[in-house]
This record gives sequence, C-alpha cells and structure tokens, in this order.
Amino acid sequence: MLFLLLLFASQAHAMGKGPIKAAHDFETRDFSQWSLKRLPGRKDAKISSRVVRAGKYSAKVGLAPGVRYKDGWKNELSDYYFPHFNREIWYRVSHYLPDDFAPAPGNRCMLAQWHDTGPIGFSPLLGHRYQDGSLEVTIAYGKVAEPQSYRDVASFVFFTIPKFSRNRWHDFVYRAYWPRGGQGYIEAWYNGKYVGKYRGKIGYKNEATGPYFKTGVYCEQSPQKTISAYVDEYRRGSRMEDVLLPGEVLQRPR
Repeated sequence: MLFLLLLFASQAHAMGKGPIKAAHDFETRDFSQWSLKRLPGRKDAKISSRVVRAGKYSAKVGLAPGVRYKDGWKNELSDYYFPHFNREIWYRVSHYLPDDFAPAPGNRCMLAQWHDTGPIGFSPLLGHRYQDGSLEVTIAYGKVAEPQSYRDVASFVFFTIPKFSRNRWHDFVYRAYWPRGGQGYIEAWYNGKYVGKYRGKIGYKNEATGPYFKTGVYCEQSPQKTISAYVDEYRRGSRMEDVLLPGEVLQRPR
C-alpha cells in the first residue's frame, strides 16, 4: 500500500498536480529534486560549494566533447513538474559562467529552457541562448496546430544581454501564463531590473501539459573541450513572493 501511495504521489507530481511552489537550490547536496534522464554525462554534473548564489551549494554542469542525448550535444537537469495551462506561474533561476566556459565561435549553447512535451520536440517556449559572449532570451510558438518541422515554428528574440559577463551571477525572474498554443504572456526581470512583457502566441496546440524546465549545457555543436556552467536557486510558485530570495527586490513594471 505504501508503495502504491508513493507511486501515485510521484505520478501526480510529474503531471503538474503536485505543489507548484518549490525551491530547487541544491541545499540537499545532491540531485534528488531533479530528473537525470537528460544528463548522459553524469560525471560532469557536480554539487559545488565554491561558487554559490545563495545558501551553501549550487550545481556545476559540464558538457564534454561527444556527449549526446538523443538529437543533440547536451547535459541537462530537468524539473519533474509540468505546469497547468491557463494559470499564472512565477520562476527564477541564476546562472554563472566561469572562465572555462568558452564554446568555439559561432557555437550557440542553451543554458536553460522551458520545453514543450509534445510528440515532436521543437523550439522551447522560453530559452536562454548563449553565443559569442551574449545571451538571447527567445520565445517560440507553433504556426500550425500540429507542427511537423521547424518551418511550422516561429521563434524570436524577446530580449538580449549583449555582454553576458563571466565570473558573476545572472538572475532571471519570469511571470508566465502558458496557453495551449494561444494567447499568453511572459514578463521578465534581469538582475532585479524590469525588462518588459511579451503578450501573444506562445507554445503549441498539440500539448498535454505546460512546459517543463531544463538547465545545464546544450550546444549546437560538440564542444572541443569540456565547458561548464553553474546554476543555482531555481524556484517556482504561484506568487512573486514564492520565488524571490531573502532581500531580493524586483523593479516595478514600467
């Protein structure tokens, strides 16, 4: 009976029926809060106490040459939670790139993404894309009800951070309303400053749940040597107060 109850609780959580409020901040000193399904190079993912955003621990996720998962060069931690459609949700996450994070020129690498769960995976609904020292935050949606190729997908830049500096933490906070391929919104803050709000089409109509979150390193080309990124203080909740760190303040929307 206990096994069945635990199995039911796990399945409910995976389908977005568990608590929306969570802090995956690595203070457990392990990856027990994360799915490791998309982490083929597990030896390159470690708990760190050297570089942290808050608390005592963070995660250092590396991508070694030749490491792949399915269709790409990737090593990612995944949140088990799948949010409901048509319900507001808040997120925050922090990235830190050390000096050795040096992909070859032109090699674009994803640091975080809110990805669809459909039968064919396309561009993430929201993504953090690093290339040649800058970071683009992108949004995507399907131009048709059931996309069959990237020609059926529209992806565009929400905002850009031209100089995404190394050896410092970068904080992102989002207020999102995920639709099923219809009209939704995403409001963004970077390092506490208000960036803006996108309102319009988001996602894909052939989805069963809202997007799940992934973070780590996912590159368009295999790196020539191992590159690593730190991540810390990933949080989600139904209110702004659920995701902010103690003392963290967001600029009011303009």
